Amino acid sequence: MDMLFDPLFYSPWCTGLFLSITLPLLGIYLRLRNEWLAALGLAQMSAAAGLIGYGLGIPLFVMGPVGGITMAFIKHFSASDNTGYALMILAGWAITFLLAANTSLGESISQALIDGQIYFVQSTQAVATATLMFFSLLLLRQLAPHLLRAELFPHYEKLNKENTYRWHLGFDLLVAIAMGIATASVGLMTAFAMVFIPAWVAFKISASWKKAHWIALSFNLAAFIIGFTLAILADQPYGPTQVACHLILAILVLLAAKLLARN
Repeated sequence: MDMLFDPLFYSPWCTGLFLSITLPLLGIYLRLRNEWLAALGLAQMSAAAGLIGYGLGIPLFVMGPVGGITMAFIKHFSASDNTGYALMILAGWAITFLLAANTSLGESISQALIDGQIYFVQSTQAVATATLMFFSLLLLRQLAPHLLRAELFPHYEKLNKENTYRWHLGFDLLVAIAMGIATASVGLMTAFAMVFIPAWVAFKISASWKKAHWIALSFNLAAFIIGFTLAILADQPYGPTQVACHLILAILVLLAAKLLARN
């Protein structure tokens, strides 16, 4: 148990904690917009861009968000749907593993991006994720009314001839940056799990929109704490352990909700 309090894990712990607050809140709005697959698409392209940047001597933590931002612009102005996001996933996967097979250390770096390299993050990355969390909470507060209205009253913006770029594109860019940073920190599949699973559980069991936020946030924090702790104590790779904890906890929560509903 002393390992959990080793200063070596302070930055990884804080990095994961800040992302555990940011990603499920973004996931709530991605699910509202039926764009949850976009998170995986942006994460996969961020991983591919990070590997390209690595070959050029650019840190993964920098190039990943750049790749995500580029794809966010393409996604926004091409009005992509889930088909477009699926194509992103396939393209990102192909680029990642072709580069891994044809560059020195490419295989180890690509594996780190998929499995997560949270144990090796530095204090600068912890600061970056804290900054991301702060601005995400601030921007979501401003964007939320517009995103909700666009889903509940889809013709409102057209009838009033409103310029929607500033909030729809703003949200896309926020997700792209978050997924780029998260992919370079906790790994591709862990980042997607933190976006997708808490929002999915919240939409299944929540009785109101506000409660969905708290359920997603509480669920993700609990899953992160359990997953991070188990990975260290059992000496397991972080990414697969974390995703497994998310899945198991989701099953338990949904079963408990069904039992309570019957009673």
